[in-house]
Amino acid sequence: MPGINDFSSWYIYYLSRKSIKPLKLIGIAVDENSLNKIPQRWPWKRSIYAQAIKILNNEGVKTIGLDFVFVGDSENKEEDIILQEALKGVSSRVVLAYLFDHKEKTPILPLPALRESCYSVGMVNVPRDQDSRIRKGRSYIELDGNFYYSFSVELAASFLGQKPQEIASGIPLLEDKTFYLNYLLKPKDIIRISFHDILENLDRLKQQYGNDFLNSSLVLIYPEAEIIHDIHLTPLGRMPGGILHLNGVADIILKRFIKQKDIFSLPVLILSFVIIFYILRYCGFISGLLFTLGVLFFDFWSLVLLSLKGIKFDYSRIIIFGLLFFVAASLYKYAWFLTRLLKIKDKATLDPLRGLFTLRYFYYRLELELKKFYFRKDLFLVFIELESFKDMALNMPLEREKELWQEISSIISLRKNFWSVYSQEELIGCLFSLPAKIGSLLYSLKNNLGAIFEDSDIKPKIKIGYLRLKKREYPVRELLYVLSNELKKKREGIILFEDSDLVNLLGSSKKMKEQAKFLESLDQDIEEKNRQLLWSIENLSKEHAKTKEAFFQIIASLANAIEARDPYTQGHSQRLCAYALKIAEKLGWNSEEKEKLKKASLLHDLGKIGIPDKILHK
Repeated sequence: MPGINDFSSWYIYYLSRKSIKPLKLIGIAVDENSLNKIPQRWPWKRSIYAQAIKILNNEGVKTIGLDFVFVGDSENKEEDIILQEALKGVSSRVVLAYLFDHKEKTPILPLPALRESCYSVGMVNVPRDQDSRIRKGRSYIELDGNFYYSFSVELAASFLGQKPQEIASGIPLLEDKTFYLNYLLKPKDIIRISFHDILENLDRLKQQYGNDFLNSSLVLIYPEAEIIHDIHLTPLGRMPGGILHLNGVADIILKRFIKQKDIFSLPVLILSFVIIFYILRYCGFISGLLFTLGVLFFDFWSLVLLSLKGIKFDYSRIIIFGLLFFVAASLYKYAWFLTRLLKIKDKATLDPLRGLFTLRYFYYRLELELKKFYFRKDLFLVFIELESFKDMALNMPLEREKELWQEISSIISLRKNFWSVYSQEELIGCLFSLPAKIGSLLYSLKNNLGAIFEDSDIKPKIKIGYLRLKKREYPVRELLYVLSNELKKKREGIILFEDSDLVNLLGSSKKMKEQAKFLESLDQDIEEKNRQLLWSIENLSKEHAKTKEAFFQIIASLANAIEARDPYTQGHSQRLCAYALKIAEKLGWNSEEKEKLKKASLLHDLGKIGIPDKILHK
């Protein structure tokens, strides 16, 4: 995206304006004013250009450039003769323009008589990029051993009194013999005069710019009116073709060339990626984005400063890849964060033994489901009571019990359904089903559970009760409490609690409120007991750690006492401990393993406590 690099051209232009002040470059524009006031239809007769050349020569202009291609004979041959005589009769060096036909691979030159009479001719073709902007100037085209130099090169050569090949050899050229234009000029940065004024108002111009403003200068006569269609897109906006040539002349005279050094892109890109990586690691999205933009802003000014030194590299790659890296890394970071969050959510909402939701989360999920609308299917609340399962599971190894619960979970966990453990012998779940199919679904569920228990040599009685839920104002916890009690009163099998019996099951509103208060207080009491239990467990853990440390200190003191009996081995345990820990560090042991190793090495000579001194000192 070269347009991103163009943004730096504005800053380079503003920071370089002082360097062009010594140049005496003057533009004479064929503008709308000239087309309106000169009494001729466009294109003008060639005698008008001859008149302008004579006036400029009389004012001591060093080089005159005409950005017009005088191809073919005029209708009135006298016009060609007048222009030819004007070119021969002036001391100023006049450079005429010509075109190069790239398709035919041949130059379109002015009349031979005019070529012989002028100082030199220059090619005015300028290369365009794919976006139609002009960022480069052409040095020359080589064809069949002939060199066709550009208009800018020929103008600079005539002004400096050098040969065009000498000028071209000093320009850092690209493979296609072009060079990057270092845009130092806009139309407002030169003395710009209307062509009509140079013919009719020269005295007024001298009053404005000084009597010698044309003396020893380089003057370019160029088209500027929109009707002539010589306006081009550049990194600094739209400019007439003549100003493009003057920019090339300014670069050559001041030796302000730009060298393409893409080798700078890679280290700057790598450094930017490293900085952005650390920004992403330690910053949030907004602060990270601001810091990343700061890094790219720093890279941008590095480009500007290097360009002022004549070094150019593609900054657009750094911006594009830097932003893409930030976006991709941010997405990965937040995807990783969401994954971790889901894992934490699973740990917080799932029973680790049974693989089902905790009862608290089940309440929350059920309340959400009751607020939704379901098309065709209904929501059913299902209770499964496994009578005597608690006593049967007591004699079962923990791993086998966990495997059994995994089998139960795989049977009951159907698509979009969710389950929880209501008590050690009760499961509760929500099923989404068509009313006509719920009975067969639960019957199949009961048979599958029975098959699992039969394979495990346990046979609890299975009772299943279910109720079609509707959006009512009954509290969920109270509803589950009442249904659990009702199911316990039923015989083995599948029981449907009719919707019409719901009021009877819950009882009067007064009774329901009393149950609600009782269950709420019970829930709060359980929460308080849980907090007290966690606090007690934490304190016991701390006391246990203190006891273990005290015990270790006592044993270590005994080991030191043993070493004190023999001066030769004094400090042996501490040295052995240090060596052992260094080896463990090299082996990559974790902190827990190294702590065990430390204690073992300090106590490894504890058996010496019962050895007599005469044997110990031998």
